Amino acid sequence: MAKELLPNDTEFKTWITQIKKQVRGAQIKASIAVNEEMLELYWNIGKDISERNFEKSYGSKFFEKTSLELKTEFPDAQGFSERNLRYMKRFYMFYTEKLHQVGAESRQIRHQLGDEFKDTLFTIPWRHHIEIFTRAKSIDEALFFISKTKENGWSRAMLINMMDTKLFEPRGNTINNFAFTLPENESEWKTVRLGDVCEIAEK
Repeated sequence: MAKELLPNDTEFKTWITQIKKQVRGAQIKASIAVNEEMLELYWNIGKDISERNFEKSYGSKFFEKTSLELKTEFPDAQGFSERNLRYMKRFYMFYTEKLHQVGAESRQIRHQLGDEFKDTLFTIPWRHHIEIFTRAKSIDEALFFISKTKENGWSRAMLINMMDTKLFEPRGNTINNFAFTLPENESEWKTVRLGDVCEIAEK
């Protein structure tokens, strides 16, 4: 006779808990992979917009036209608003322009943005990136907050708070003496649901 499945069955509860962890783990990995692909796409679009100097050729309507073309071709995709396209350009230009400004100090940064480029930049959500490259005054500061976000799973609100509290100091990267980490359930990007990544990009 088959064993009756009871809500308080210890064996079943242990097993279903393990399955839930596996599902969450798979969703997180899939979301991170989607996020990396999306960020690489945004970087490449920003690079093309910047290097081809389309704004000079096509005027102020360039972003409106590009947004319309992409939305028409990909009606189910998000992230192609005029505003987001402008952010893509800023994303690319922030790092490339800053590299030219730091002179002799750029070797380490070039290494970080070369051999470890994808591991460094493409592992946190797009909205976190927007906060970083619109607020940071240097690549060192930007990479610091990317690293800390990745390390501690900061939500966007926590990232903003950390940047506002001057956690990063240009001289010696002084770090204030308080805890970085949050409880796991406070982490916005580590628990992002599969399918939310592109939605986040549009906001």
